[in-house]
Amino acid sequence: MSEQKIVYAVRPVTRYEVVRSAVEENGGSVLYKGEYDSEATALEVGTALCREEHRRLNWPIDDPRIQYPKGRTRLPPSLDEAAHEVDVAAFEADRRV
Repeated sequence: MSEQKIVYAVRPVTRYEVVRSAVEENGGSVLYKGEYDSEATALEVGTALCREEHRRLNWPIDDPRIQYPKGRTRLPPSLDEAAHEVDVAAFEADRRV
């Protein structure tokens, strides 16, 4: 007879998802942008994606139609500040599909 021992356990796992929600005249949508192990990484990716869309739309920096991820410790930088660019591809290693 084998001395094998098998144990099943349940453990909590925390992941952080980045999602884009849009409300429009005739409805809305939610787009899944990725899942990350750390909240800091998810916030940085979400902020970078939001900043890029904000620039593309050319809306004023304080426009209430676009909202940056909650949990940020500072206000979004000026949309013209290239020094604050974040390379979203750099976070792909942390992404869970």
